[in-house]
Amino acid sequence: MIRRRGLSLVELILALSLLGVFSLLACRLLIGNLHVATDTVTADGNSLRFYGAIHALRADVFQSTSLEMPGPNLLRIHGPGNRIIDWQNDGDELSRSTAGEKKDWIIGQPVNVNLDGSVVLVSANPNDQMAMASIHPGGGR
Repeated sequence: MIRRRGLSLVELILALSLLGVFSLLACRLLIGNLHVATDTVTADGNSLRFYGAIHALRADVFQSTSLEMPGPNLLRIHGPGNRIIDWQNDGDELSRSTAGEKKDWIIGQPVNVNLDGSVVLVSANPNDQMAMASIHPGGGR
């Protein structure tokens, strides 16, 4: 009686097939994790830019002497010393313009800026709105 040593061809093919399946699954999992990491970094950057723009807008509105919306996507803020600041929202971008400078923030999602009397309403989500008002009495008229 001869004792067999080693693997048969069928066992070798089965082992290689299992190794191939596990390798394919591991690659898919790794690629999925890399996509999640990239999307997280993008969302984090968008959030930081959004909060930076909101911080600047809140400061401008707080110091305003009057507010107006001459166009559907344009908020004009009249500040102390006859200073005029224009805020433009264009899709997923907010822009702040003064006489000598312009700053853009790409938010990554649509942002709505509206004026309700003397209160500026900002929303990136239809269910959530941020309200901002001037410190000066009658600001926004």
